[in-house]
Amino acid sequence: MIKKILFLIITISVVHIFAQDTTGLNNIIRLIDKGNVIQAKKNIEKANTAKNSENATYWLYRGVVFHEIYESHDENVKVLSSNPLQEAYISYLNARKYDLNKKYISNIVTALGYVTNEFTQEGVEHFNNGDYKTALNYFESSIAINSLPEIMYTDTILFYNSALASEKMKDYDKAIMYYKKCIELKFGEGKIYIDLANVYKEKENIDTYLYTLKEGLAFFPDDADIINELINHYILVSDVDNTIIYTKRAIKKDTTNSNLYFILGSMYESKSNLEYAKTQYIKAIDIDSANTDAAFNLGVIYYNSGVDKIKHATTKAQKKQAEYEYTRALIYIEKVYIKEPDSRDVLYMLKNIYRMTGDEVKKVEIEKKLSELK
Repeated sequence: MIKKILFLIITISVVHIFAQDTTGLNNIIRLIDKGNVIQAKKNIEKANTAKNSENATYWLYRGVVFHEIYESHDENVKVLSSNPLQEAYISYLNARKYDLNKKYISNIVTALGYVTNEFTQEGVEHFNNGDYKTALNYFESSIAINSLPEIMYTDTILFYNSALASEKMKDYDKAIMYYKKCIELKFGEGKIYIDLANVYKEKENIDTYLYTLKEGLAFFPDDADIINELINHYILVSDVDNTIIYTKRAIKKDTTNSNLYFILGSMYESKSNLEYAKTQYIKAIDIDSANTDAAFNLGVIYYNSGVDKIKHATTKAQKKQAEYEYTRALIYIEKVYIKEPDSRDVLYMLKNIYRMTGDEVKKVEIEKKLSELK
């Protein structure tokens, strides 16, 4: 057990110093080792005197007592302190402060090593329970311990956890600080740039949001998540040209993503480049026949073309061309109908297509369906 290792280290190192002790500290470890933590706590409280206020040994032993309270499963022991791990931490720090001759520094560092691990575990537990403020306190305490000159250890996950907790608390400035630290430590690759960018977005600093994403993309040019984040942003703000730029970039990295071709088709359709839009929709459907968004948009293009041609048709050949467009539309609208049989838009288009192509039976069937929906 952790406590046994900890106490053994301390006992071997310092117990001989108390052979002639008159402070009441000499039997603390012995009491704990025998399981009498309650009496050990009483003894350490009695030793809380002006004489011991700058006594490294007192603070070290006090830390051991509270550490044992924290690790105990005995309810009678646990009630001895409301926050024993924090008390142990403070005690070990004071022991370090007053250990001017560095007699116990290895014992103190060992003890703080256990504390930082336990702080981290407590932080994760509180984070998962939604207590982000307490979680952040634990994570930051662990970082503080690791930053001590005698330790100087960098645990990158602690900085990341601190960033997450800060963001959950809406302490965006602190979240930015910790995410930047993660970037400095080369932790998390492109994902950290997205996390950092989204904090700037929460602060409504869109320029820095975009700058951060593009900076991340400069370091990680193949990061699909950063590219997708940019695509989604530019779609949201209706920036067609930039959406096209980053969608094409994404397609270069992944030619099998049906949705990317759908997005590209949608952008070109919004620019009235219908032929290129149709090409992209067809690619999307070829990759994924269940892509009903692409099928619907493609069907609508053919349908609208049929409507336009029939309006201006004055010859049999022109009417035939209009019917051809309706027939092309039907291929894709029927695909959507299978997936979305209650879509009014789909049903209205089907009714009109069947009317224009002379399929009276199916037209009546669709009219009945529309009637039932009403």
